[in-house]
Amino acid sequence: MKESITGTLVLDASVLIDLLMLSNRGKIIQKALLDEVVDAHTTEMAIIETKYILCRRLGWNEANTQVEKLLASGYISVEKTEQIIDSAARYKCERNISLADSLILALAKKLGCKALFSHREKELVNEIQKKKFDVEIIFLEDYEK
Repeated sequence: MKESITGTLVLDASVLIDLLMLSNRGKIIQKALLDEVVDAHTTEMAIIETKYILCRRLGWNEANTQVEKLLASGYISVEKTEQIIDSAARYKCERNISLADSLILALAKKLGCKALFSHREKELVNEIQKKKFDVEIIFLEDYEK
């Protein structure tokens, strides 16, 4: 387990879902946000993923309400994707990862910060093992007690 999570981070949808569901991992990122030790950013695609996954679990109204409250809180900045289109497309072209993950990595590269995922996803881990990314990738699971 790592000590604490700090700094500027780009949050994947998996982290946003943990946060909104207040899972053990979600509580870690919630505390970091409330303590203002994390400057959080995400992509429009991650917001879409968060809404549809929560919708399947909680229904549309509850999912939409939770995501809208999170966005209104000001704790997370949603960045436009137009400035990272080429970078995201290149990650997707060269690597066997999802388009959503490509956008997270492209935004982290643009901001010069780390990309945070909730857990080690198989296709992302496979790509890391093949060749290191030019962006630091960290996992919320490593901060669990």
